[in-house]
Parts: sequence; C-alpha cells; structure tokens
Amino acid sequence: MPNNGAELAIKLQSASRSLGKANRDAVSKTALVYKDAVLAELRSDAGGDQVMSHWGWKSSGNYRVVKMGAGYDLDGTDKCVATLKARPMGLWKVMEYGASRHEILPRKNKRKKGGRLKFANGGFGRGVMHPGTRPKRTWSKGIQKGSKPAMAVFSREHKSSLAKSFGVGS
Repeated sequence: MPNNGAELAIKLQSASRSLGKANRDAVSKTALVYKDAVLAELRSDAGGDQVMSHWGWKSSGNYRVVKMGAGYDLDGTDKCVATLKARPMGLWKVMEYGASRHEILPRKNKRKKGGRLKFANGGFGRGVMHPGTRPKRTWSKGIQKGSKPAMAVFSREHKSSLAKSFGVGS
C-alpha cells in the first residue's frame, strides 16, 4: 500500500492506464463464458457433434455436413463491447424458433430426370410435406444459464486487475 500522497497518485495513474486493457480482457473472458454456455445447451439439444442431419446440400447434389458453432467479436478497449454470433445463423434460427410446416421438393440435378425423391422404403415421390419442428430456445436458454457465471468472471477479472495495479496479492 502507498505510504504517502505521491505514491498513491502514482498507483492511481498506473491503475487508470491498465483499466482499458483490463476491461477488454474481462469482456473477452465474459463472452467466452457465454459462448461455452450456448454451445453446452446446443450439445444437449442437437447432440455432441453439433451437427444437424441433412443440412448442407450443394447445388451439385453433394452433401457436406454443416457444424453449428458460435463465436464473438470484440470492439474497443475502455468501452469494450463483445458481440456473440451464431454460426451459421440459419440453423440456429431453426433451433431457437422452430420451423413451420413446409414442402420438401427434390433437389435439381441435371443428370437425373424426373425430379423425384427416393424414400427409405424404395418408393419415389415428387415431394413431401414436412410437419415442422417445435422451437427449442437453445440460444436463449444458453444465454440465461451463462449470465450468472459470466458476471462473476467479469467482476473477478476487474478486481484482480485492480489488485495487481496496486500491488496487492501479487
């Protein structure tokens, strides 16, 4: 601890210079907690592989598995803001809000004529009606579950930074 006013002034200047970086670090670690909470909720709703079946058909007729994820972007230092992003957005929207009843038509493939769907029982058809899916609120639940731990991380990071700048606990 400082012994006089001059030492206190030096410590306060040091603390004020380190607050910008400390705030950015705290916001980054907080966003990571939210991201982990959202992905944990996704794994419970969609499975551990974070993949939704039969998404990712290309116009060439090939199938590529689409894995769901999340990330965040940081902007600023003193007034740092983290933006948590769902990747890819379309799959997350279906998990969050569900899908209404819709028709599934065959993919366009120039090599095959007739444009029919092949069913598992060996039959063919020109299309089917998908009954839709109920919303699971995966994103909302993940954010809600991550809020308390994220705020604890934010507070702990700021307190730790302030303690370091005053030479306490190091």
